[in-house]
Amino acid sequence: MNVTSTNGAWSALPEDIIKAAKHLADTGDYDAAIFAAFKLVEAEVQMRIGSTQIGKNLVDEAFGNAPKIIIGSPKDAKAVYELFAGASGHIRNDRGHKKGPAVPCSSERTCLWYLNTAALLLYLLSKDHALRPVVDFVTVHRGALQSRIDIDGRNLADVAICANGKDLRIITATSAHVEAELPADFLGLVSVTIDGEIIWEEVRDARQKMVMGVYEVLETEVPVFADQELATLRTDCVGIIVRVHEGGERSYLRISPVHAGQYKRGQYLADGPWDFTRGISQAWCASTRGRSEEAWTASMMWTPRIMAEPTKPALSGLDALPSSASVSPGDYDTLAALASERAGEARLSRDATADCNWESDDPNVAEVSGGRLRAIAYGNTLVRCKMRGFQAVSQVTVESHLRGQHAIVFEGLSCTSGMAFDSNDDLFITNQSESVYRLKRTGGVDVALRMAGARFRPYGYDCLALDASDALYITGSERLLMRSTLGAAGYETAEILGSRERKVRKSIAIAADGTAVVGVMGPEPGTGSVLQVSDEHGERSFATRDSAHNLVVGYDDHIYVSATKHQAIDVYDRNGRLIQSIDHPINSGIGAMCAYKTALYIGGVHSGSVLRVALDDNFAVTQVASGLGTISGLAIDSRGRLHVADFEKGRIQIVY
Repeated sequence: MNVTSTNGAWSALPEDIIKAAKHLADTGDYDAAIFAAFKLVEAEVQMRIGSTQIGKNLVDEAFGNAPKIIIGSPKDAKAVYELFAGASGHIRNDRGHKKGPAVPCSSERTCLWYLNTAALLLYLLSKDHALRPVVDFVTVHRGALQSRIDIDGRNLADVAICANGKDLRIITATSAHVEAELPADFLGLVSVTIDGEIIWEEVRDARQKMVMGVYEVLETEVPVFADQELATLRTDCVGIIVRVHEGGERSYLRISPVHAGQYKRGQYLADGPWDFTRGISQAWCASTRGRSEEAWTASMMWTPRIMAEPTKPALSGLDALPSSASVSPGDYDTLAALASERAGEARLSRDATADCNWESDDPNVAEVSGGRLRAIAYGNTLVRCKMRGFQAVSQVTVESHLRGQHAIVFEGLSCTSGMAFDSNDDLFITNQSESVYRLKRTGGVDVALRMAGARFRPYGYDCLALDASDALYITGSERLLMRSTLGAAGYETAEILGSRERKVRKSIAIAADGTAVVGVMGPEPGTGSVLQVSDEHGERSFATRDSAHNLVVGYDDHIYVSATKHQAIDVYDRNGRLIQSIDHPINSGIGAMCAYKTALYIGGVHSGSVLRVALDDNFAVTQVASGLGTISGLAIDSRGRLHVADFEKGRIQIVY
């Protein structure tokens, strides 16, 4: 036999077999070399299952009716058992318990065949399911310049991670955890491999910003009419009904004019383009009950680009919100899980809080259930939400807070705007959707009131207030003032208060006598009025010297109205007499106001700062906090703690 080729065959064997067998084969004792190699196989099986058995007893224990070593699928169990039983009985035992093997080995070439069989058995043992890498959860940490992906599971120390076919740089690797760099704004296929074999592969989304305004086609070829009586069918267009997904739970229906035959149900569309050379005048369509309803007042022809053909969106990302939380001992916070779903180019998001399993790494510091977080004792912990192989984490710190510090108490409602506390210290929130949400004092969020009415409504509830009996007053897209009283089963269907005249009714405050005081934006820029509506006196109003976008009623029963163009707060008595104007330094417009005891709080919509105005003879103005984002709502709980809504980031922060 050629020596060079034999040496090459030896070099292809595992190192352990070479060490155990080659020195014996070199002396010509080929059967001793074979026995030594198969003893290695036996020792590996013993070590794997923690057994001292040998021969058939060992094979039965490892691969028998209740196998401790599983190689391949369940249907392979019998074949694997017979493979190891044959090798043990015919090859290993034949040389260990007899005077000589039934088929002795007389050449190095034949010896190498046996040794390669032992090498194959060792390789198969390496594929034991108990040793194979297992991916339990994957966590994506988004970053502006560099993102990161964490893989949690078992036997991961030697895996490789690829993103769209390219190897990622491994930062740390242990048996239970691997961390790797991920390109910023990555969207694509992530793979975990071992020795070139893919053991896990899924789409992951690390993009920073949500793609807003995804349009899901619900109905096509909808007949539209030129008259409210539905007598004259339009032939220049048809209607397409879409669900507009704006992120999280914000969605609404819209009907738009399109060319016939262009789209089909289930597609996902982009917002545009529009054909600005084709104006479409007012149109009506039949409602779900066959009645006439307005489709649009006037529109251009819509020619949206198709982002995805009909498909079920696939989960591609999971976020825990907020990503970090600071809570005082004994207090509650509400965490949310936001799932990203991908359909072709379209990216949607939805609230997945109730779909996740939640757990705290250290329940002695903070415990969590369904996103409801309770701070127990000073310290730090990670709170994890898990869903279908996806994992996201929130870093929780339980600590004391100094006056003026602020922390996120809730995040996840896009376009967060109006806020008010009820008598239980539950926080009611609007976000221009069809729902009023309730953030509970003891953690958790639910829907307190849902709007009923027309199908095609781009905006919902906007501003709100609560009276002493916790009746809920809201303004919304119908530009009406509505009231919902609290019954035994919750809030009842809202009733309209005052006139039905279509005015842009905005902020609401409740006076001590129960009167609803409403700011109304005028038809021209810089004009406005204040409405006062009560069951006893009906509706009355007076004009203001600006748009009256924001107002509150102070402890002194005066009405404080923002006057943006004058950079002031105008003070009126209840009869509409302008008493005084209070100058303030916010030059970017006031986003929200609230009153508490003998003070007024105003938040700059773009400045991110909150000012306190003392309602005394001097009207002293001091800054309470800054860096609070795009302020769109203010409310103060019974403990005097200020809560601030950030419209752009969809979060609520508490100022201690």
